[in-house]
Amino acid sequence: MIHLDRLIAALMQVVIENAGAETGALVLLEEDQLTVMAQCSGSRQCDLEKLAVADCATIPVSVIHLVERTQETLVLDDAVSESPFSTDPYIQKQQTRSLLCLPILNQSQMIGILYLENNLSAGVFTNDRLQVLKLLMAQAAISLENARLYEQLANYAETLERNVEQRTQSLQKEITERQQTEAALRQSEANYRNLLQTANSVIIRYDTQGRIHYINDYGVKLLGYEEHQILGRTLFETIIPDIETSGRDVKPFVHDLLRNPQSYPQGEGENLCRDGRRVWMSWSNQAIFNNQREVVEILSVGNDTTQRKQAEEALQRSEAKFRTIFENSQVGIYRTRLCDGLILEANQRFANLLAKR
Repeated sequence: MIHLDRLIAALMQVVIENAGAETGALVLLEEDQLTVMAQCSGSRQCDLEKLAVADCATIPVSVIHLVERTQETLVLDDAVSESPFSTDPYIQKQQTRSLLCLPILNQSQMIGILYLENNLSAGVFTNDRLQVLKLLMAQAAISLENARLYEQLANYAETLERNVEQRTQSLQKEITERQQTEAALRQSEANYRNLLQTANSVIIRYDTQGRIHYINDYGVKLLGYEEHQILGRTLFETIIPDIETSGRDVKPFVHDLLRNPQSYPQGEGENLCRDGRRVWMSWSNQAIFNNQREVVEILSVGNDTTQRKQAEEALQRSEAKFRTIFENSQVGIYRTRLCDGLILEANQRFANLLAKR
């Protein structure tokens, strides 16, 4: 199972190391309220105590609320000298230099905000670092949503199990409590079903032969099926393509997943819609055991990553095109370091021109 606290701590460590930040904070939207989930620095472990943004004295609240309203990335090279942020009490106190505040989006919906700062140097958060952070947070948004969904599912399951035990004991004492127990169980089950049906992710449950026993409304709509057209059929008859467009045969992988689901907590692949469309999905998988600790079903939660995959492929094609132009240009092209004039990169034409001198 995905643990949200561990995921957040690991994510913030990677982000701070890659961004060149001294400190950072992760803010997530919980029940329509921005909540600070983690405060981290490169020299100490993350503080994972939850705190409302309004009550947090260690981040610039005005910056957080601006990004919440605009849902646009804010980068300040020297925050303490840039209006109107220089009047923020936190920025004045800390004499904040480099500052970055990035909205975290999942399927165009804001789920949180990443805040980073560096008080040693100005202009730390360059465009190159920003692009890397955006790619990291695009994937992290999916993992964060999956982790929160699993946490909610686990809480509901735990609550349901606890209620069953408590109500069963009560039934032994007083018959009239039986009706209350049944009502509570029905409500708990309804809440659980509502969570599954309204989740903004594909939730699918299938047995070790790949036969589908459950799929939520979001999954039915995304994959283009009616519920009766997919229930009872196998993954191979419905959403698993014979061959991916890349040429990869995914059936051996899926067969191994059905045999050893614990070995595949996460994965990404191409899935087939009923009308023949292909969508890329990022999946998180959880084995369901019986009382004998035998795997009887697998629960998978998937997010559509087609747009991100297409963006990555477009970026790769653009990079390849640029590299071809760079290498084959009849004009000498080179890139140097400003501080000492060291040549960092040059094409063959430039090398030939230097050789003739």
